[in-house]
Amino acid sequence: YNCIGFTNHKYFFLLLVYAVVDLILVSLTMFDTVWWSTRVDVPLALMMALVVGEAFVAFLTVVTATFLAFHIWLMVKAMTTVEFCEKSLKCSGYNSSTYSAGWYGNICAVLGPSPWYWLLPVSLPTGDGMNWLGVGRRSSSGHVPRSASTAARGSGDACEAAPGPSPVTPLVARATGAEPSGSAGAATVAIPPPRPP
Repeated sequence: YNCIGFTNHKYFFLLLVYAVVDLILVSLTMFDTVWWSTRVDVPLALMMALVVGEAFVAFLTVVTATFLAFHIWLMVKAMTTVEFCEKSLKCSGYNSSTYSAGWYGNICAVLGPSPWYWLLPVSLPTGDGMNWLGVGRRSSSGHVPRSASTAARGSGDACEAAPGPSPVTPLVARATGAEPSGSAGAATVAIPPPRPP
């Protein structure tokens, strides 16, 4: 039940960009009024309201700008928030994504093919959100994405060299009826056979 998907990811991203720009504008223009209220004889309630308002806007600016920076990083890495959370729970790096098409291709996948319209709520990304262009195929804009094997190369950390069989191997072997090698004591998972179409 994620509310951000292929068709509205650009709108969500632009909401964050516009919010950060507006909060910076409000913070900068309100600062003169707050400064004035501390130098001129004004009612204490008004001065406190202005100071608290400026502090609240500054706090929201920092929080929203940090959230925007996080989503820019996710966009460049071709990851969703769910993928980020899954990778943080596992012993894997954040440097690989199966769907990565390079930083420019990843930005185009979210903001659309034309850089002239990236900051406007027009020119949505091409595609249907379900199919990904594989190796050697060209999109309508002529862009060739990187191969999944080079995009998913390992990060070189200690997690890759963990000993033991792959947790997927016993499941695949049990689903096909073969006896996996070295799976003594592995939990049995019942996988129903596929239904005919």
